[in-house]
Amino acid sequence: MMMMLMMMIMMMMMMMMMMMMMMMMMVMMMMMIMMMMMMMMMMMMMMMMMMMMMMMMSMMMMMMMMTMMMMMTMMMMMMMMMMMMMMMMMMMMMMMMMMMMMMMMMMMMMMMMMMMMMMMMMMMVIMMMMMIIIIIIFIMIIMMIIMMMMMMI
Repeated sequence: MMMMLMMMIMMMMMMMMMMMMMMMMMVMMMMMIMMMMMMMMMMMMMMMMMMMMMMMMSMMMMMMMMTMMMMMTMMMMMMMMMMMMMMMMMMMMMMMMMMMMMMMMMMMMMMMMMMMMMMMMMMMVIMMMMMIIIIIIFIMIIMMIIMMMMMMI
């Protein structure tokens, strides 16, 4: 029984580990994709800006484009930050979930232990009762034999 319990616990732990790994992998992948997207967008923006500059070589336009570029970069930065925050949140959530699961596991283990203890106790009690009954029967038999002997005499 104990062995079975241990096996179950081990299996659960393994499953948990696997899940953790999977989640992490997924998050990493997502992050990578996001980064790629951001890079692409940045490149596109830069290209567009360059094109615009080439087209409108007037000083005023140049200034305007510069400001625009700055703004775009800022926006991109902000977006990146947001993404990072989101990822962090997700990670936290996952950690929480894992903790909860671990707690549940511990509780289950405790319950099982308790049940086993109870069963053992019950068995002990039953054994004791049986012993008492057997002893009583034995004594009765001895008494009967003694009585018979007396009668004979």
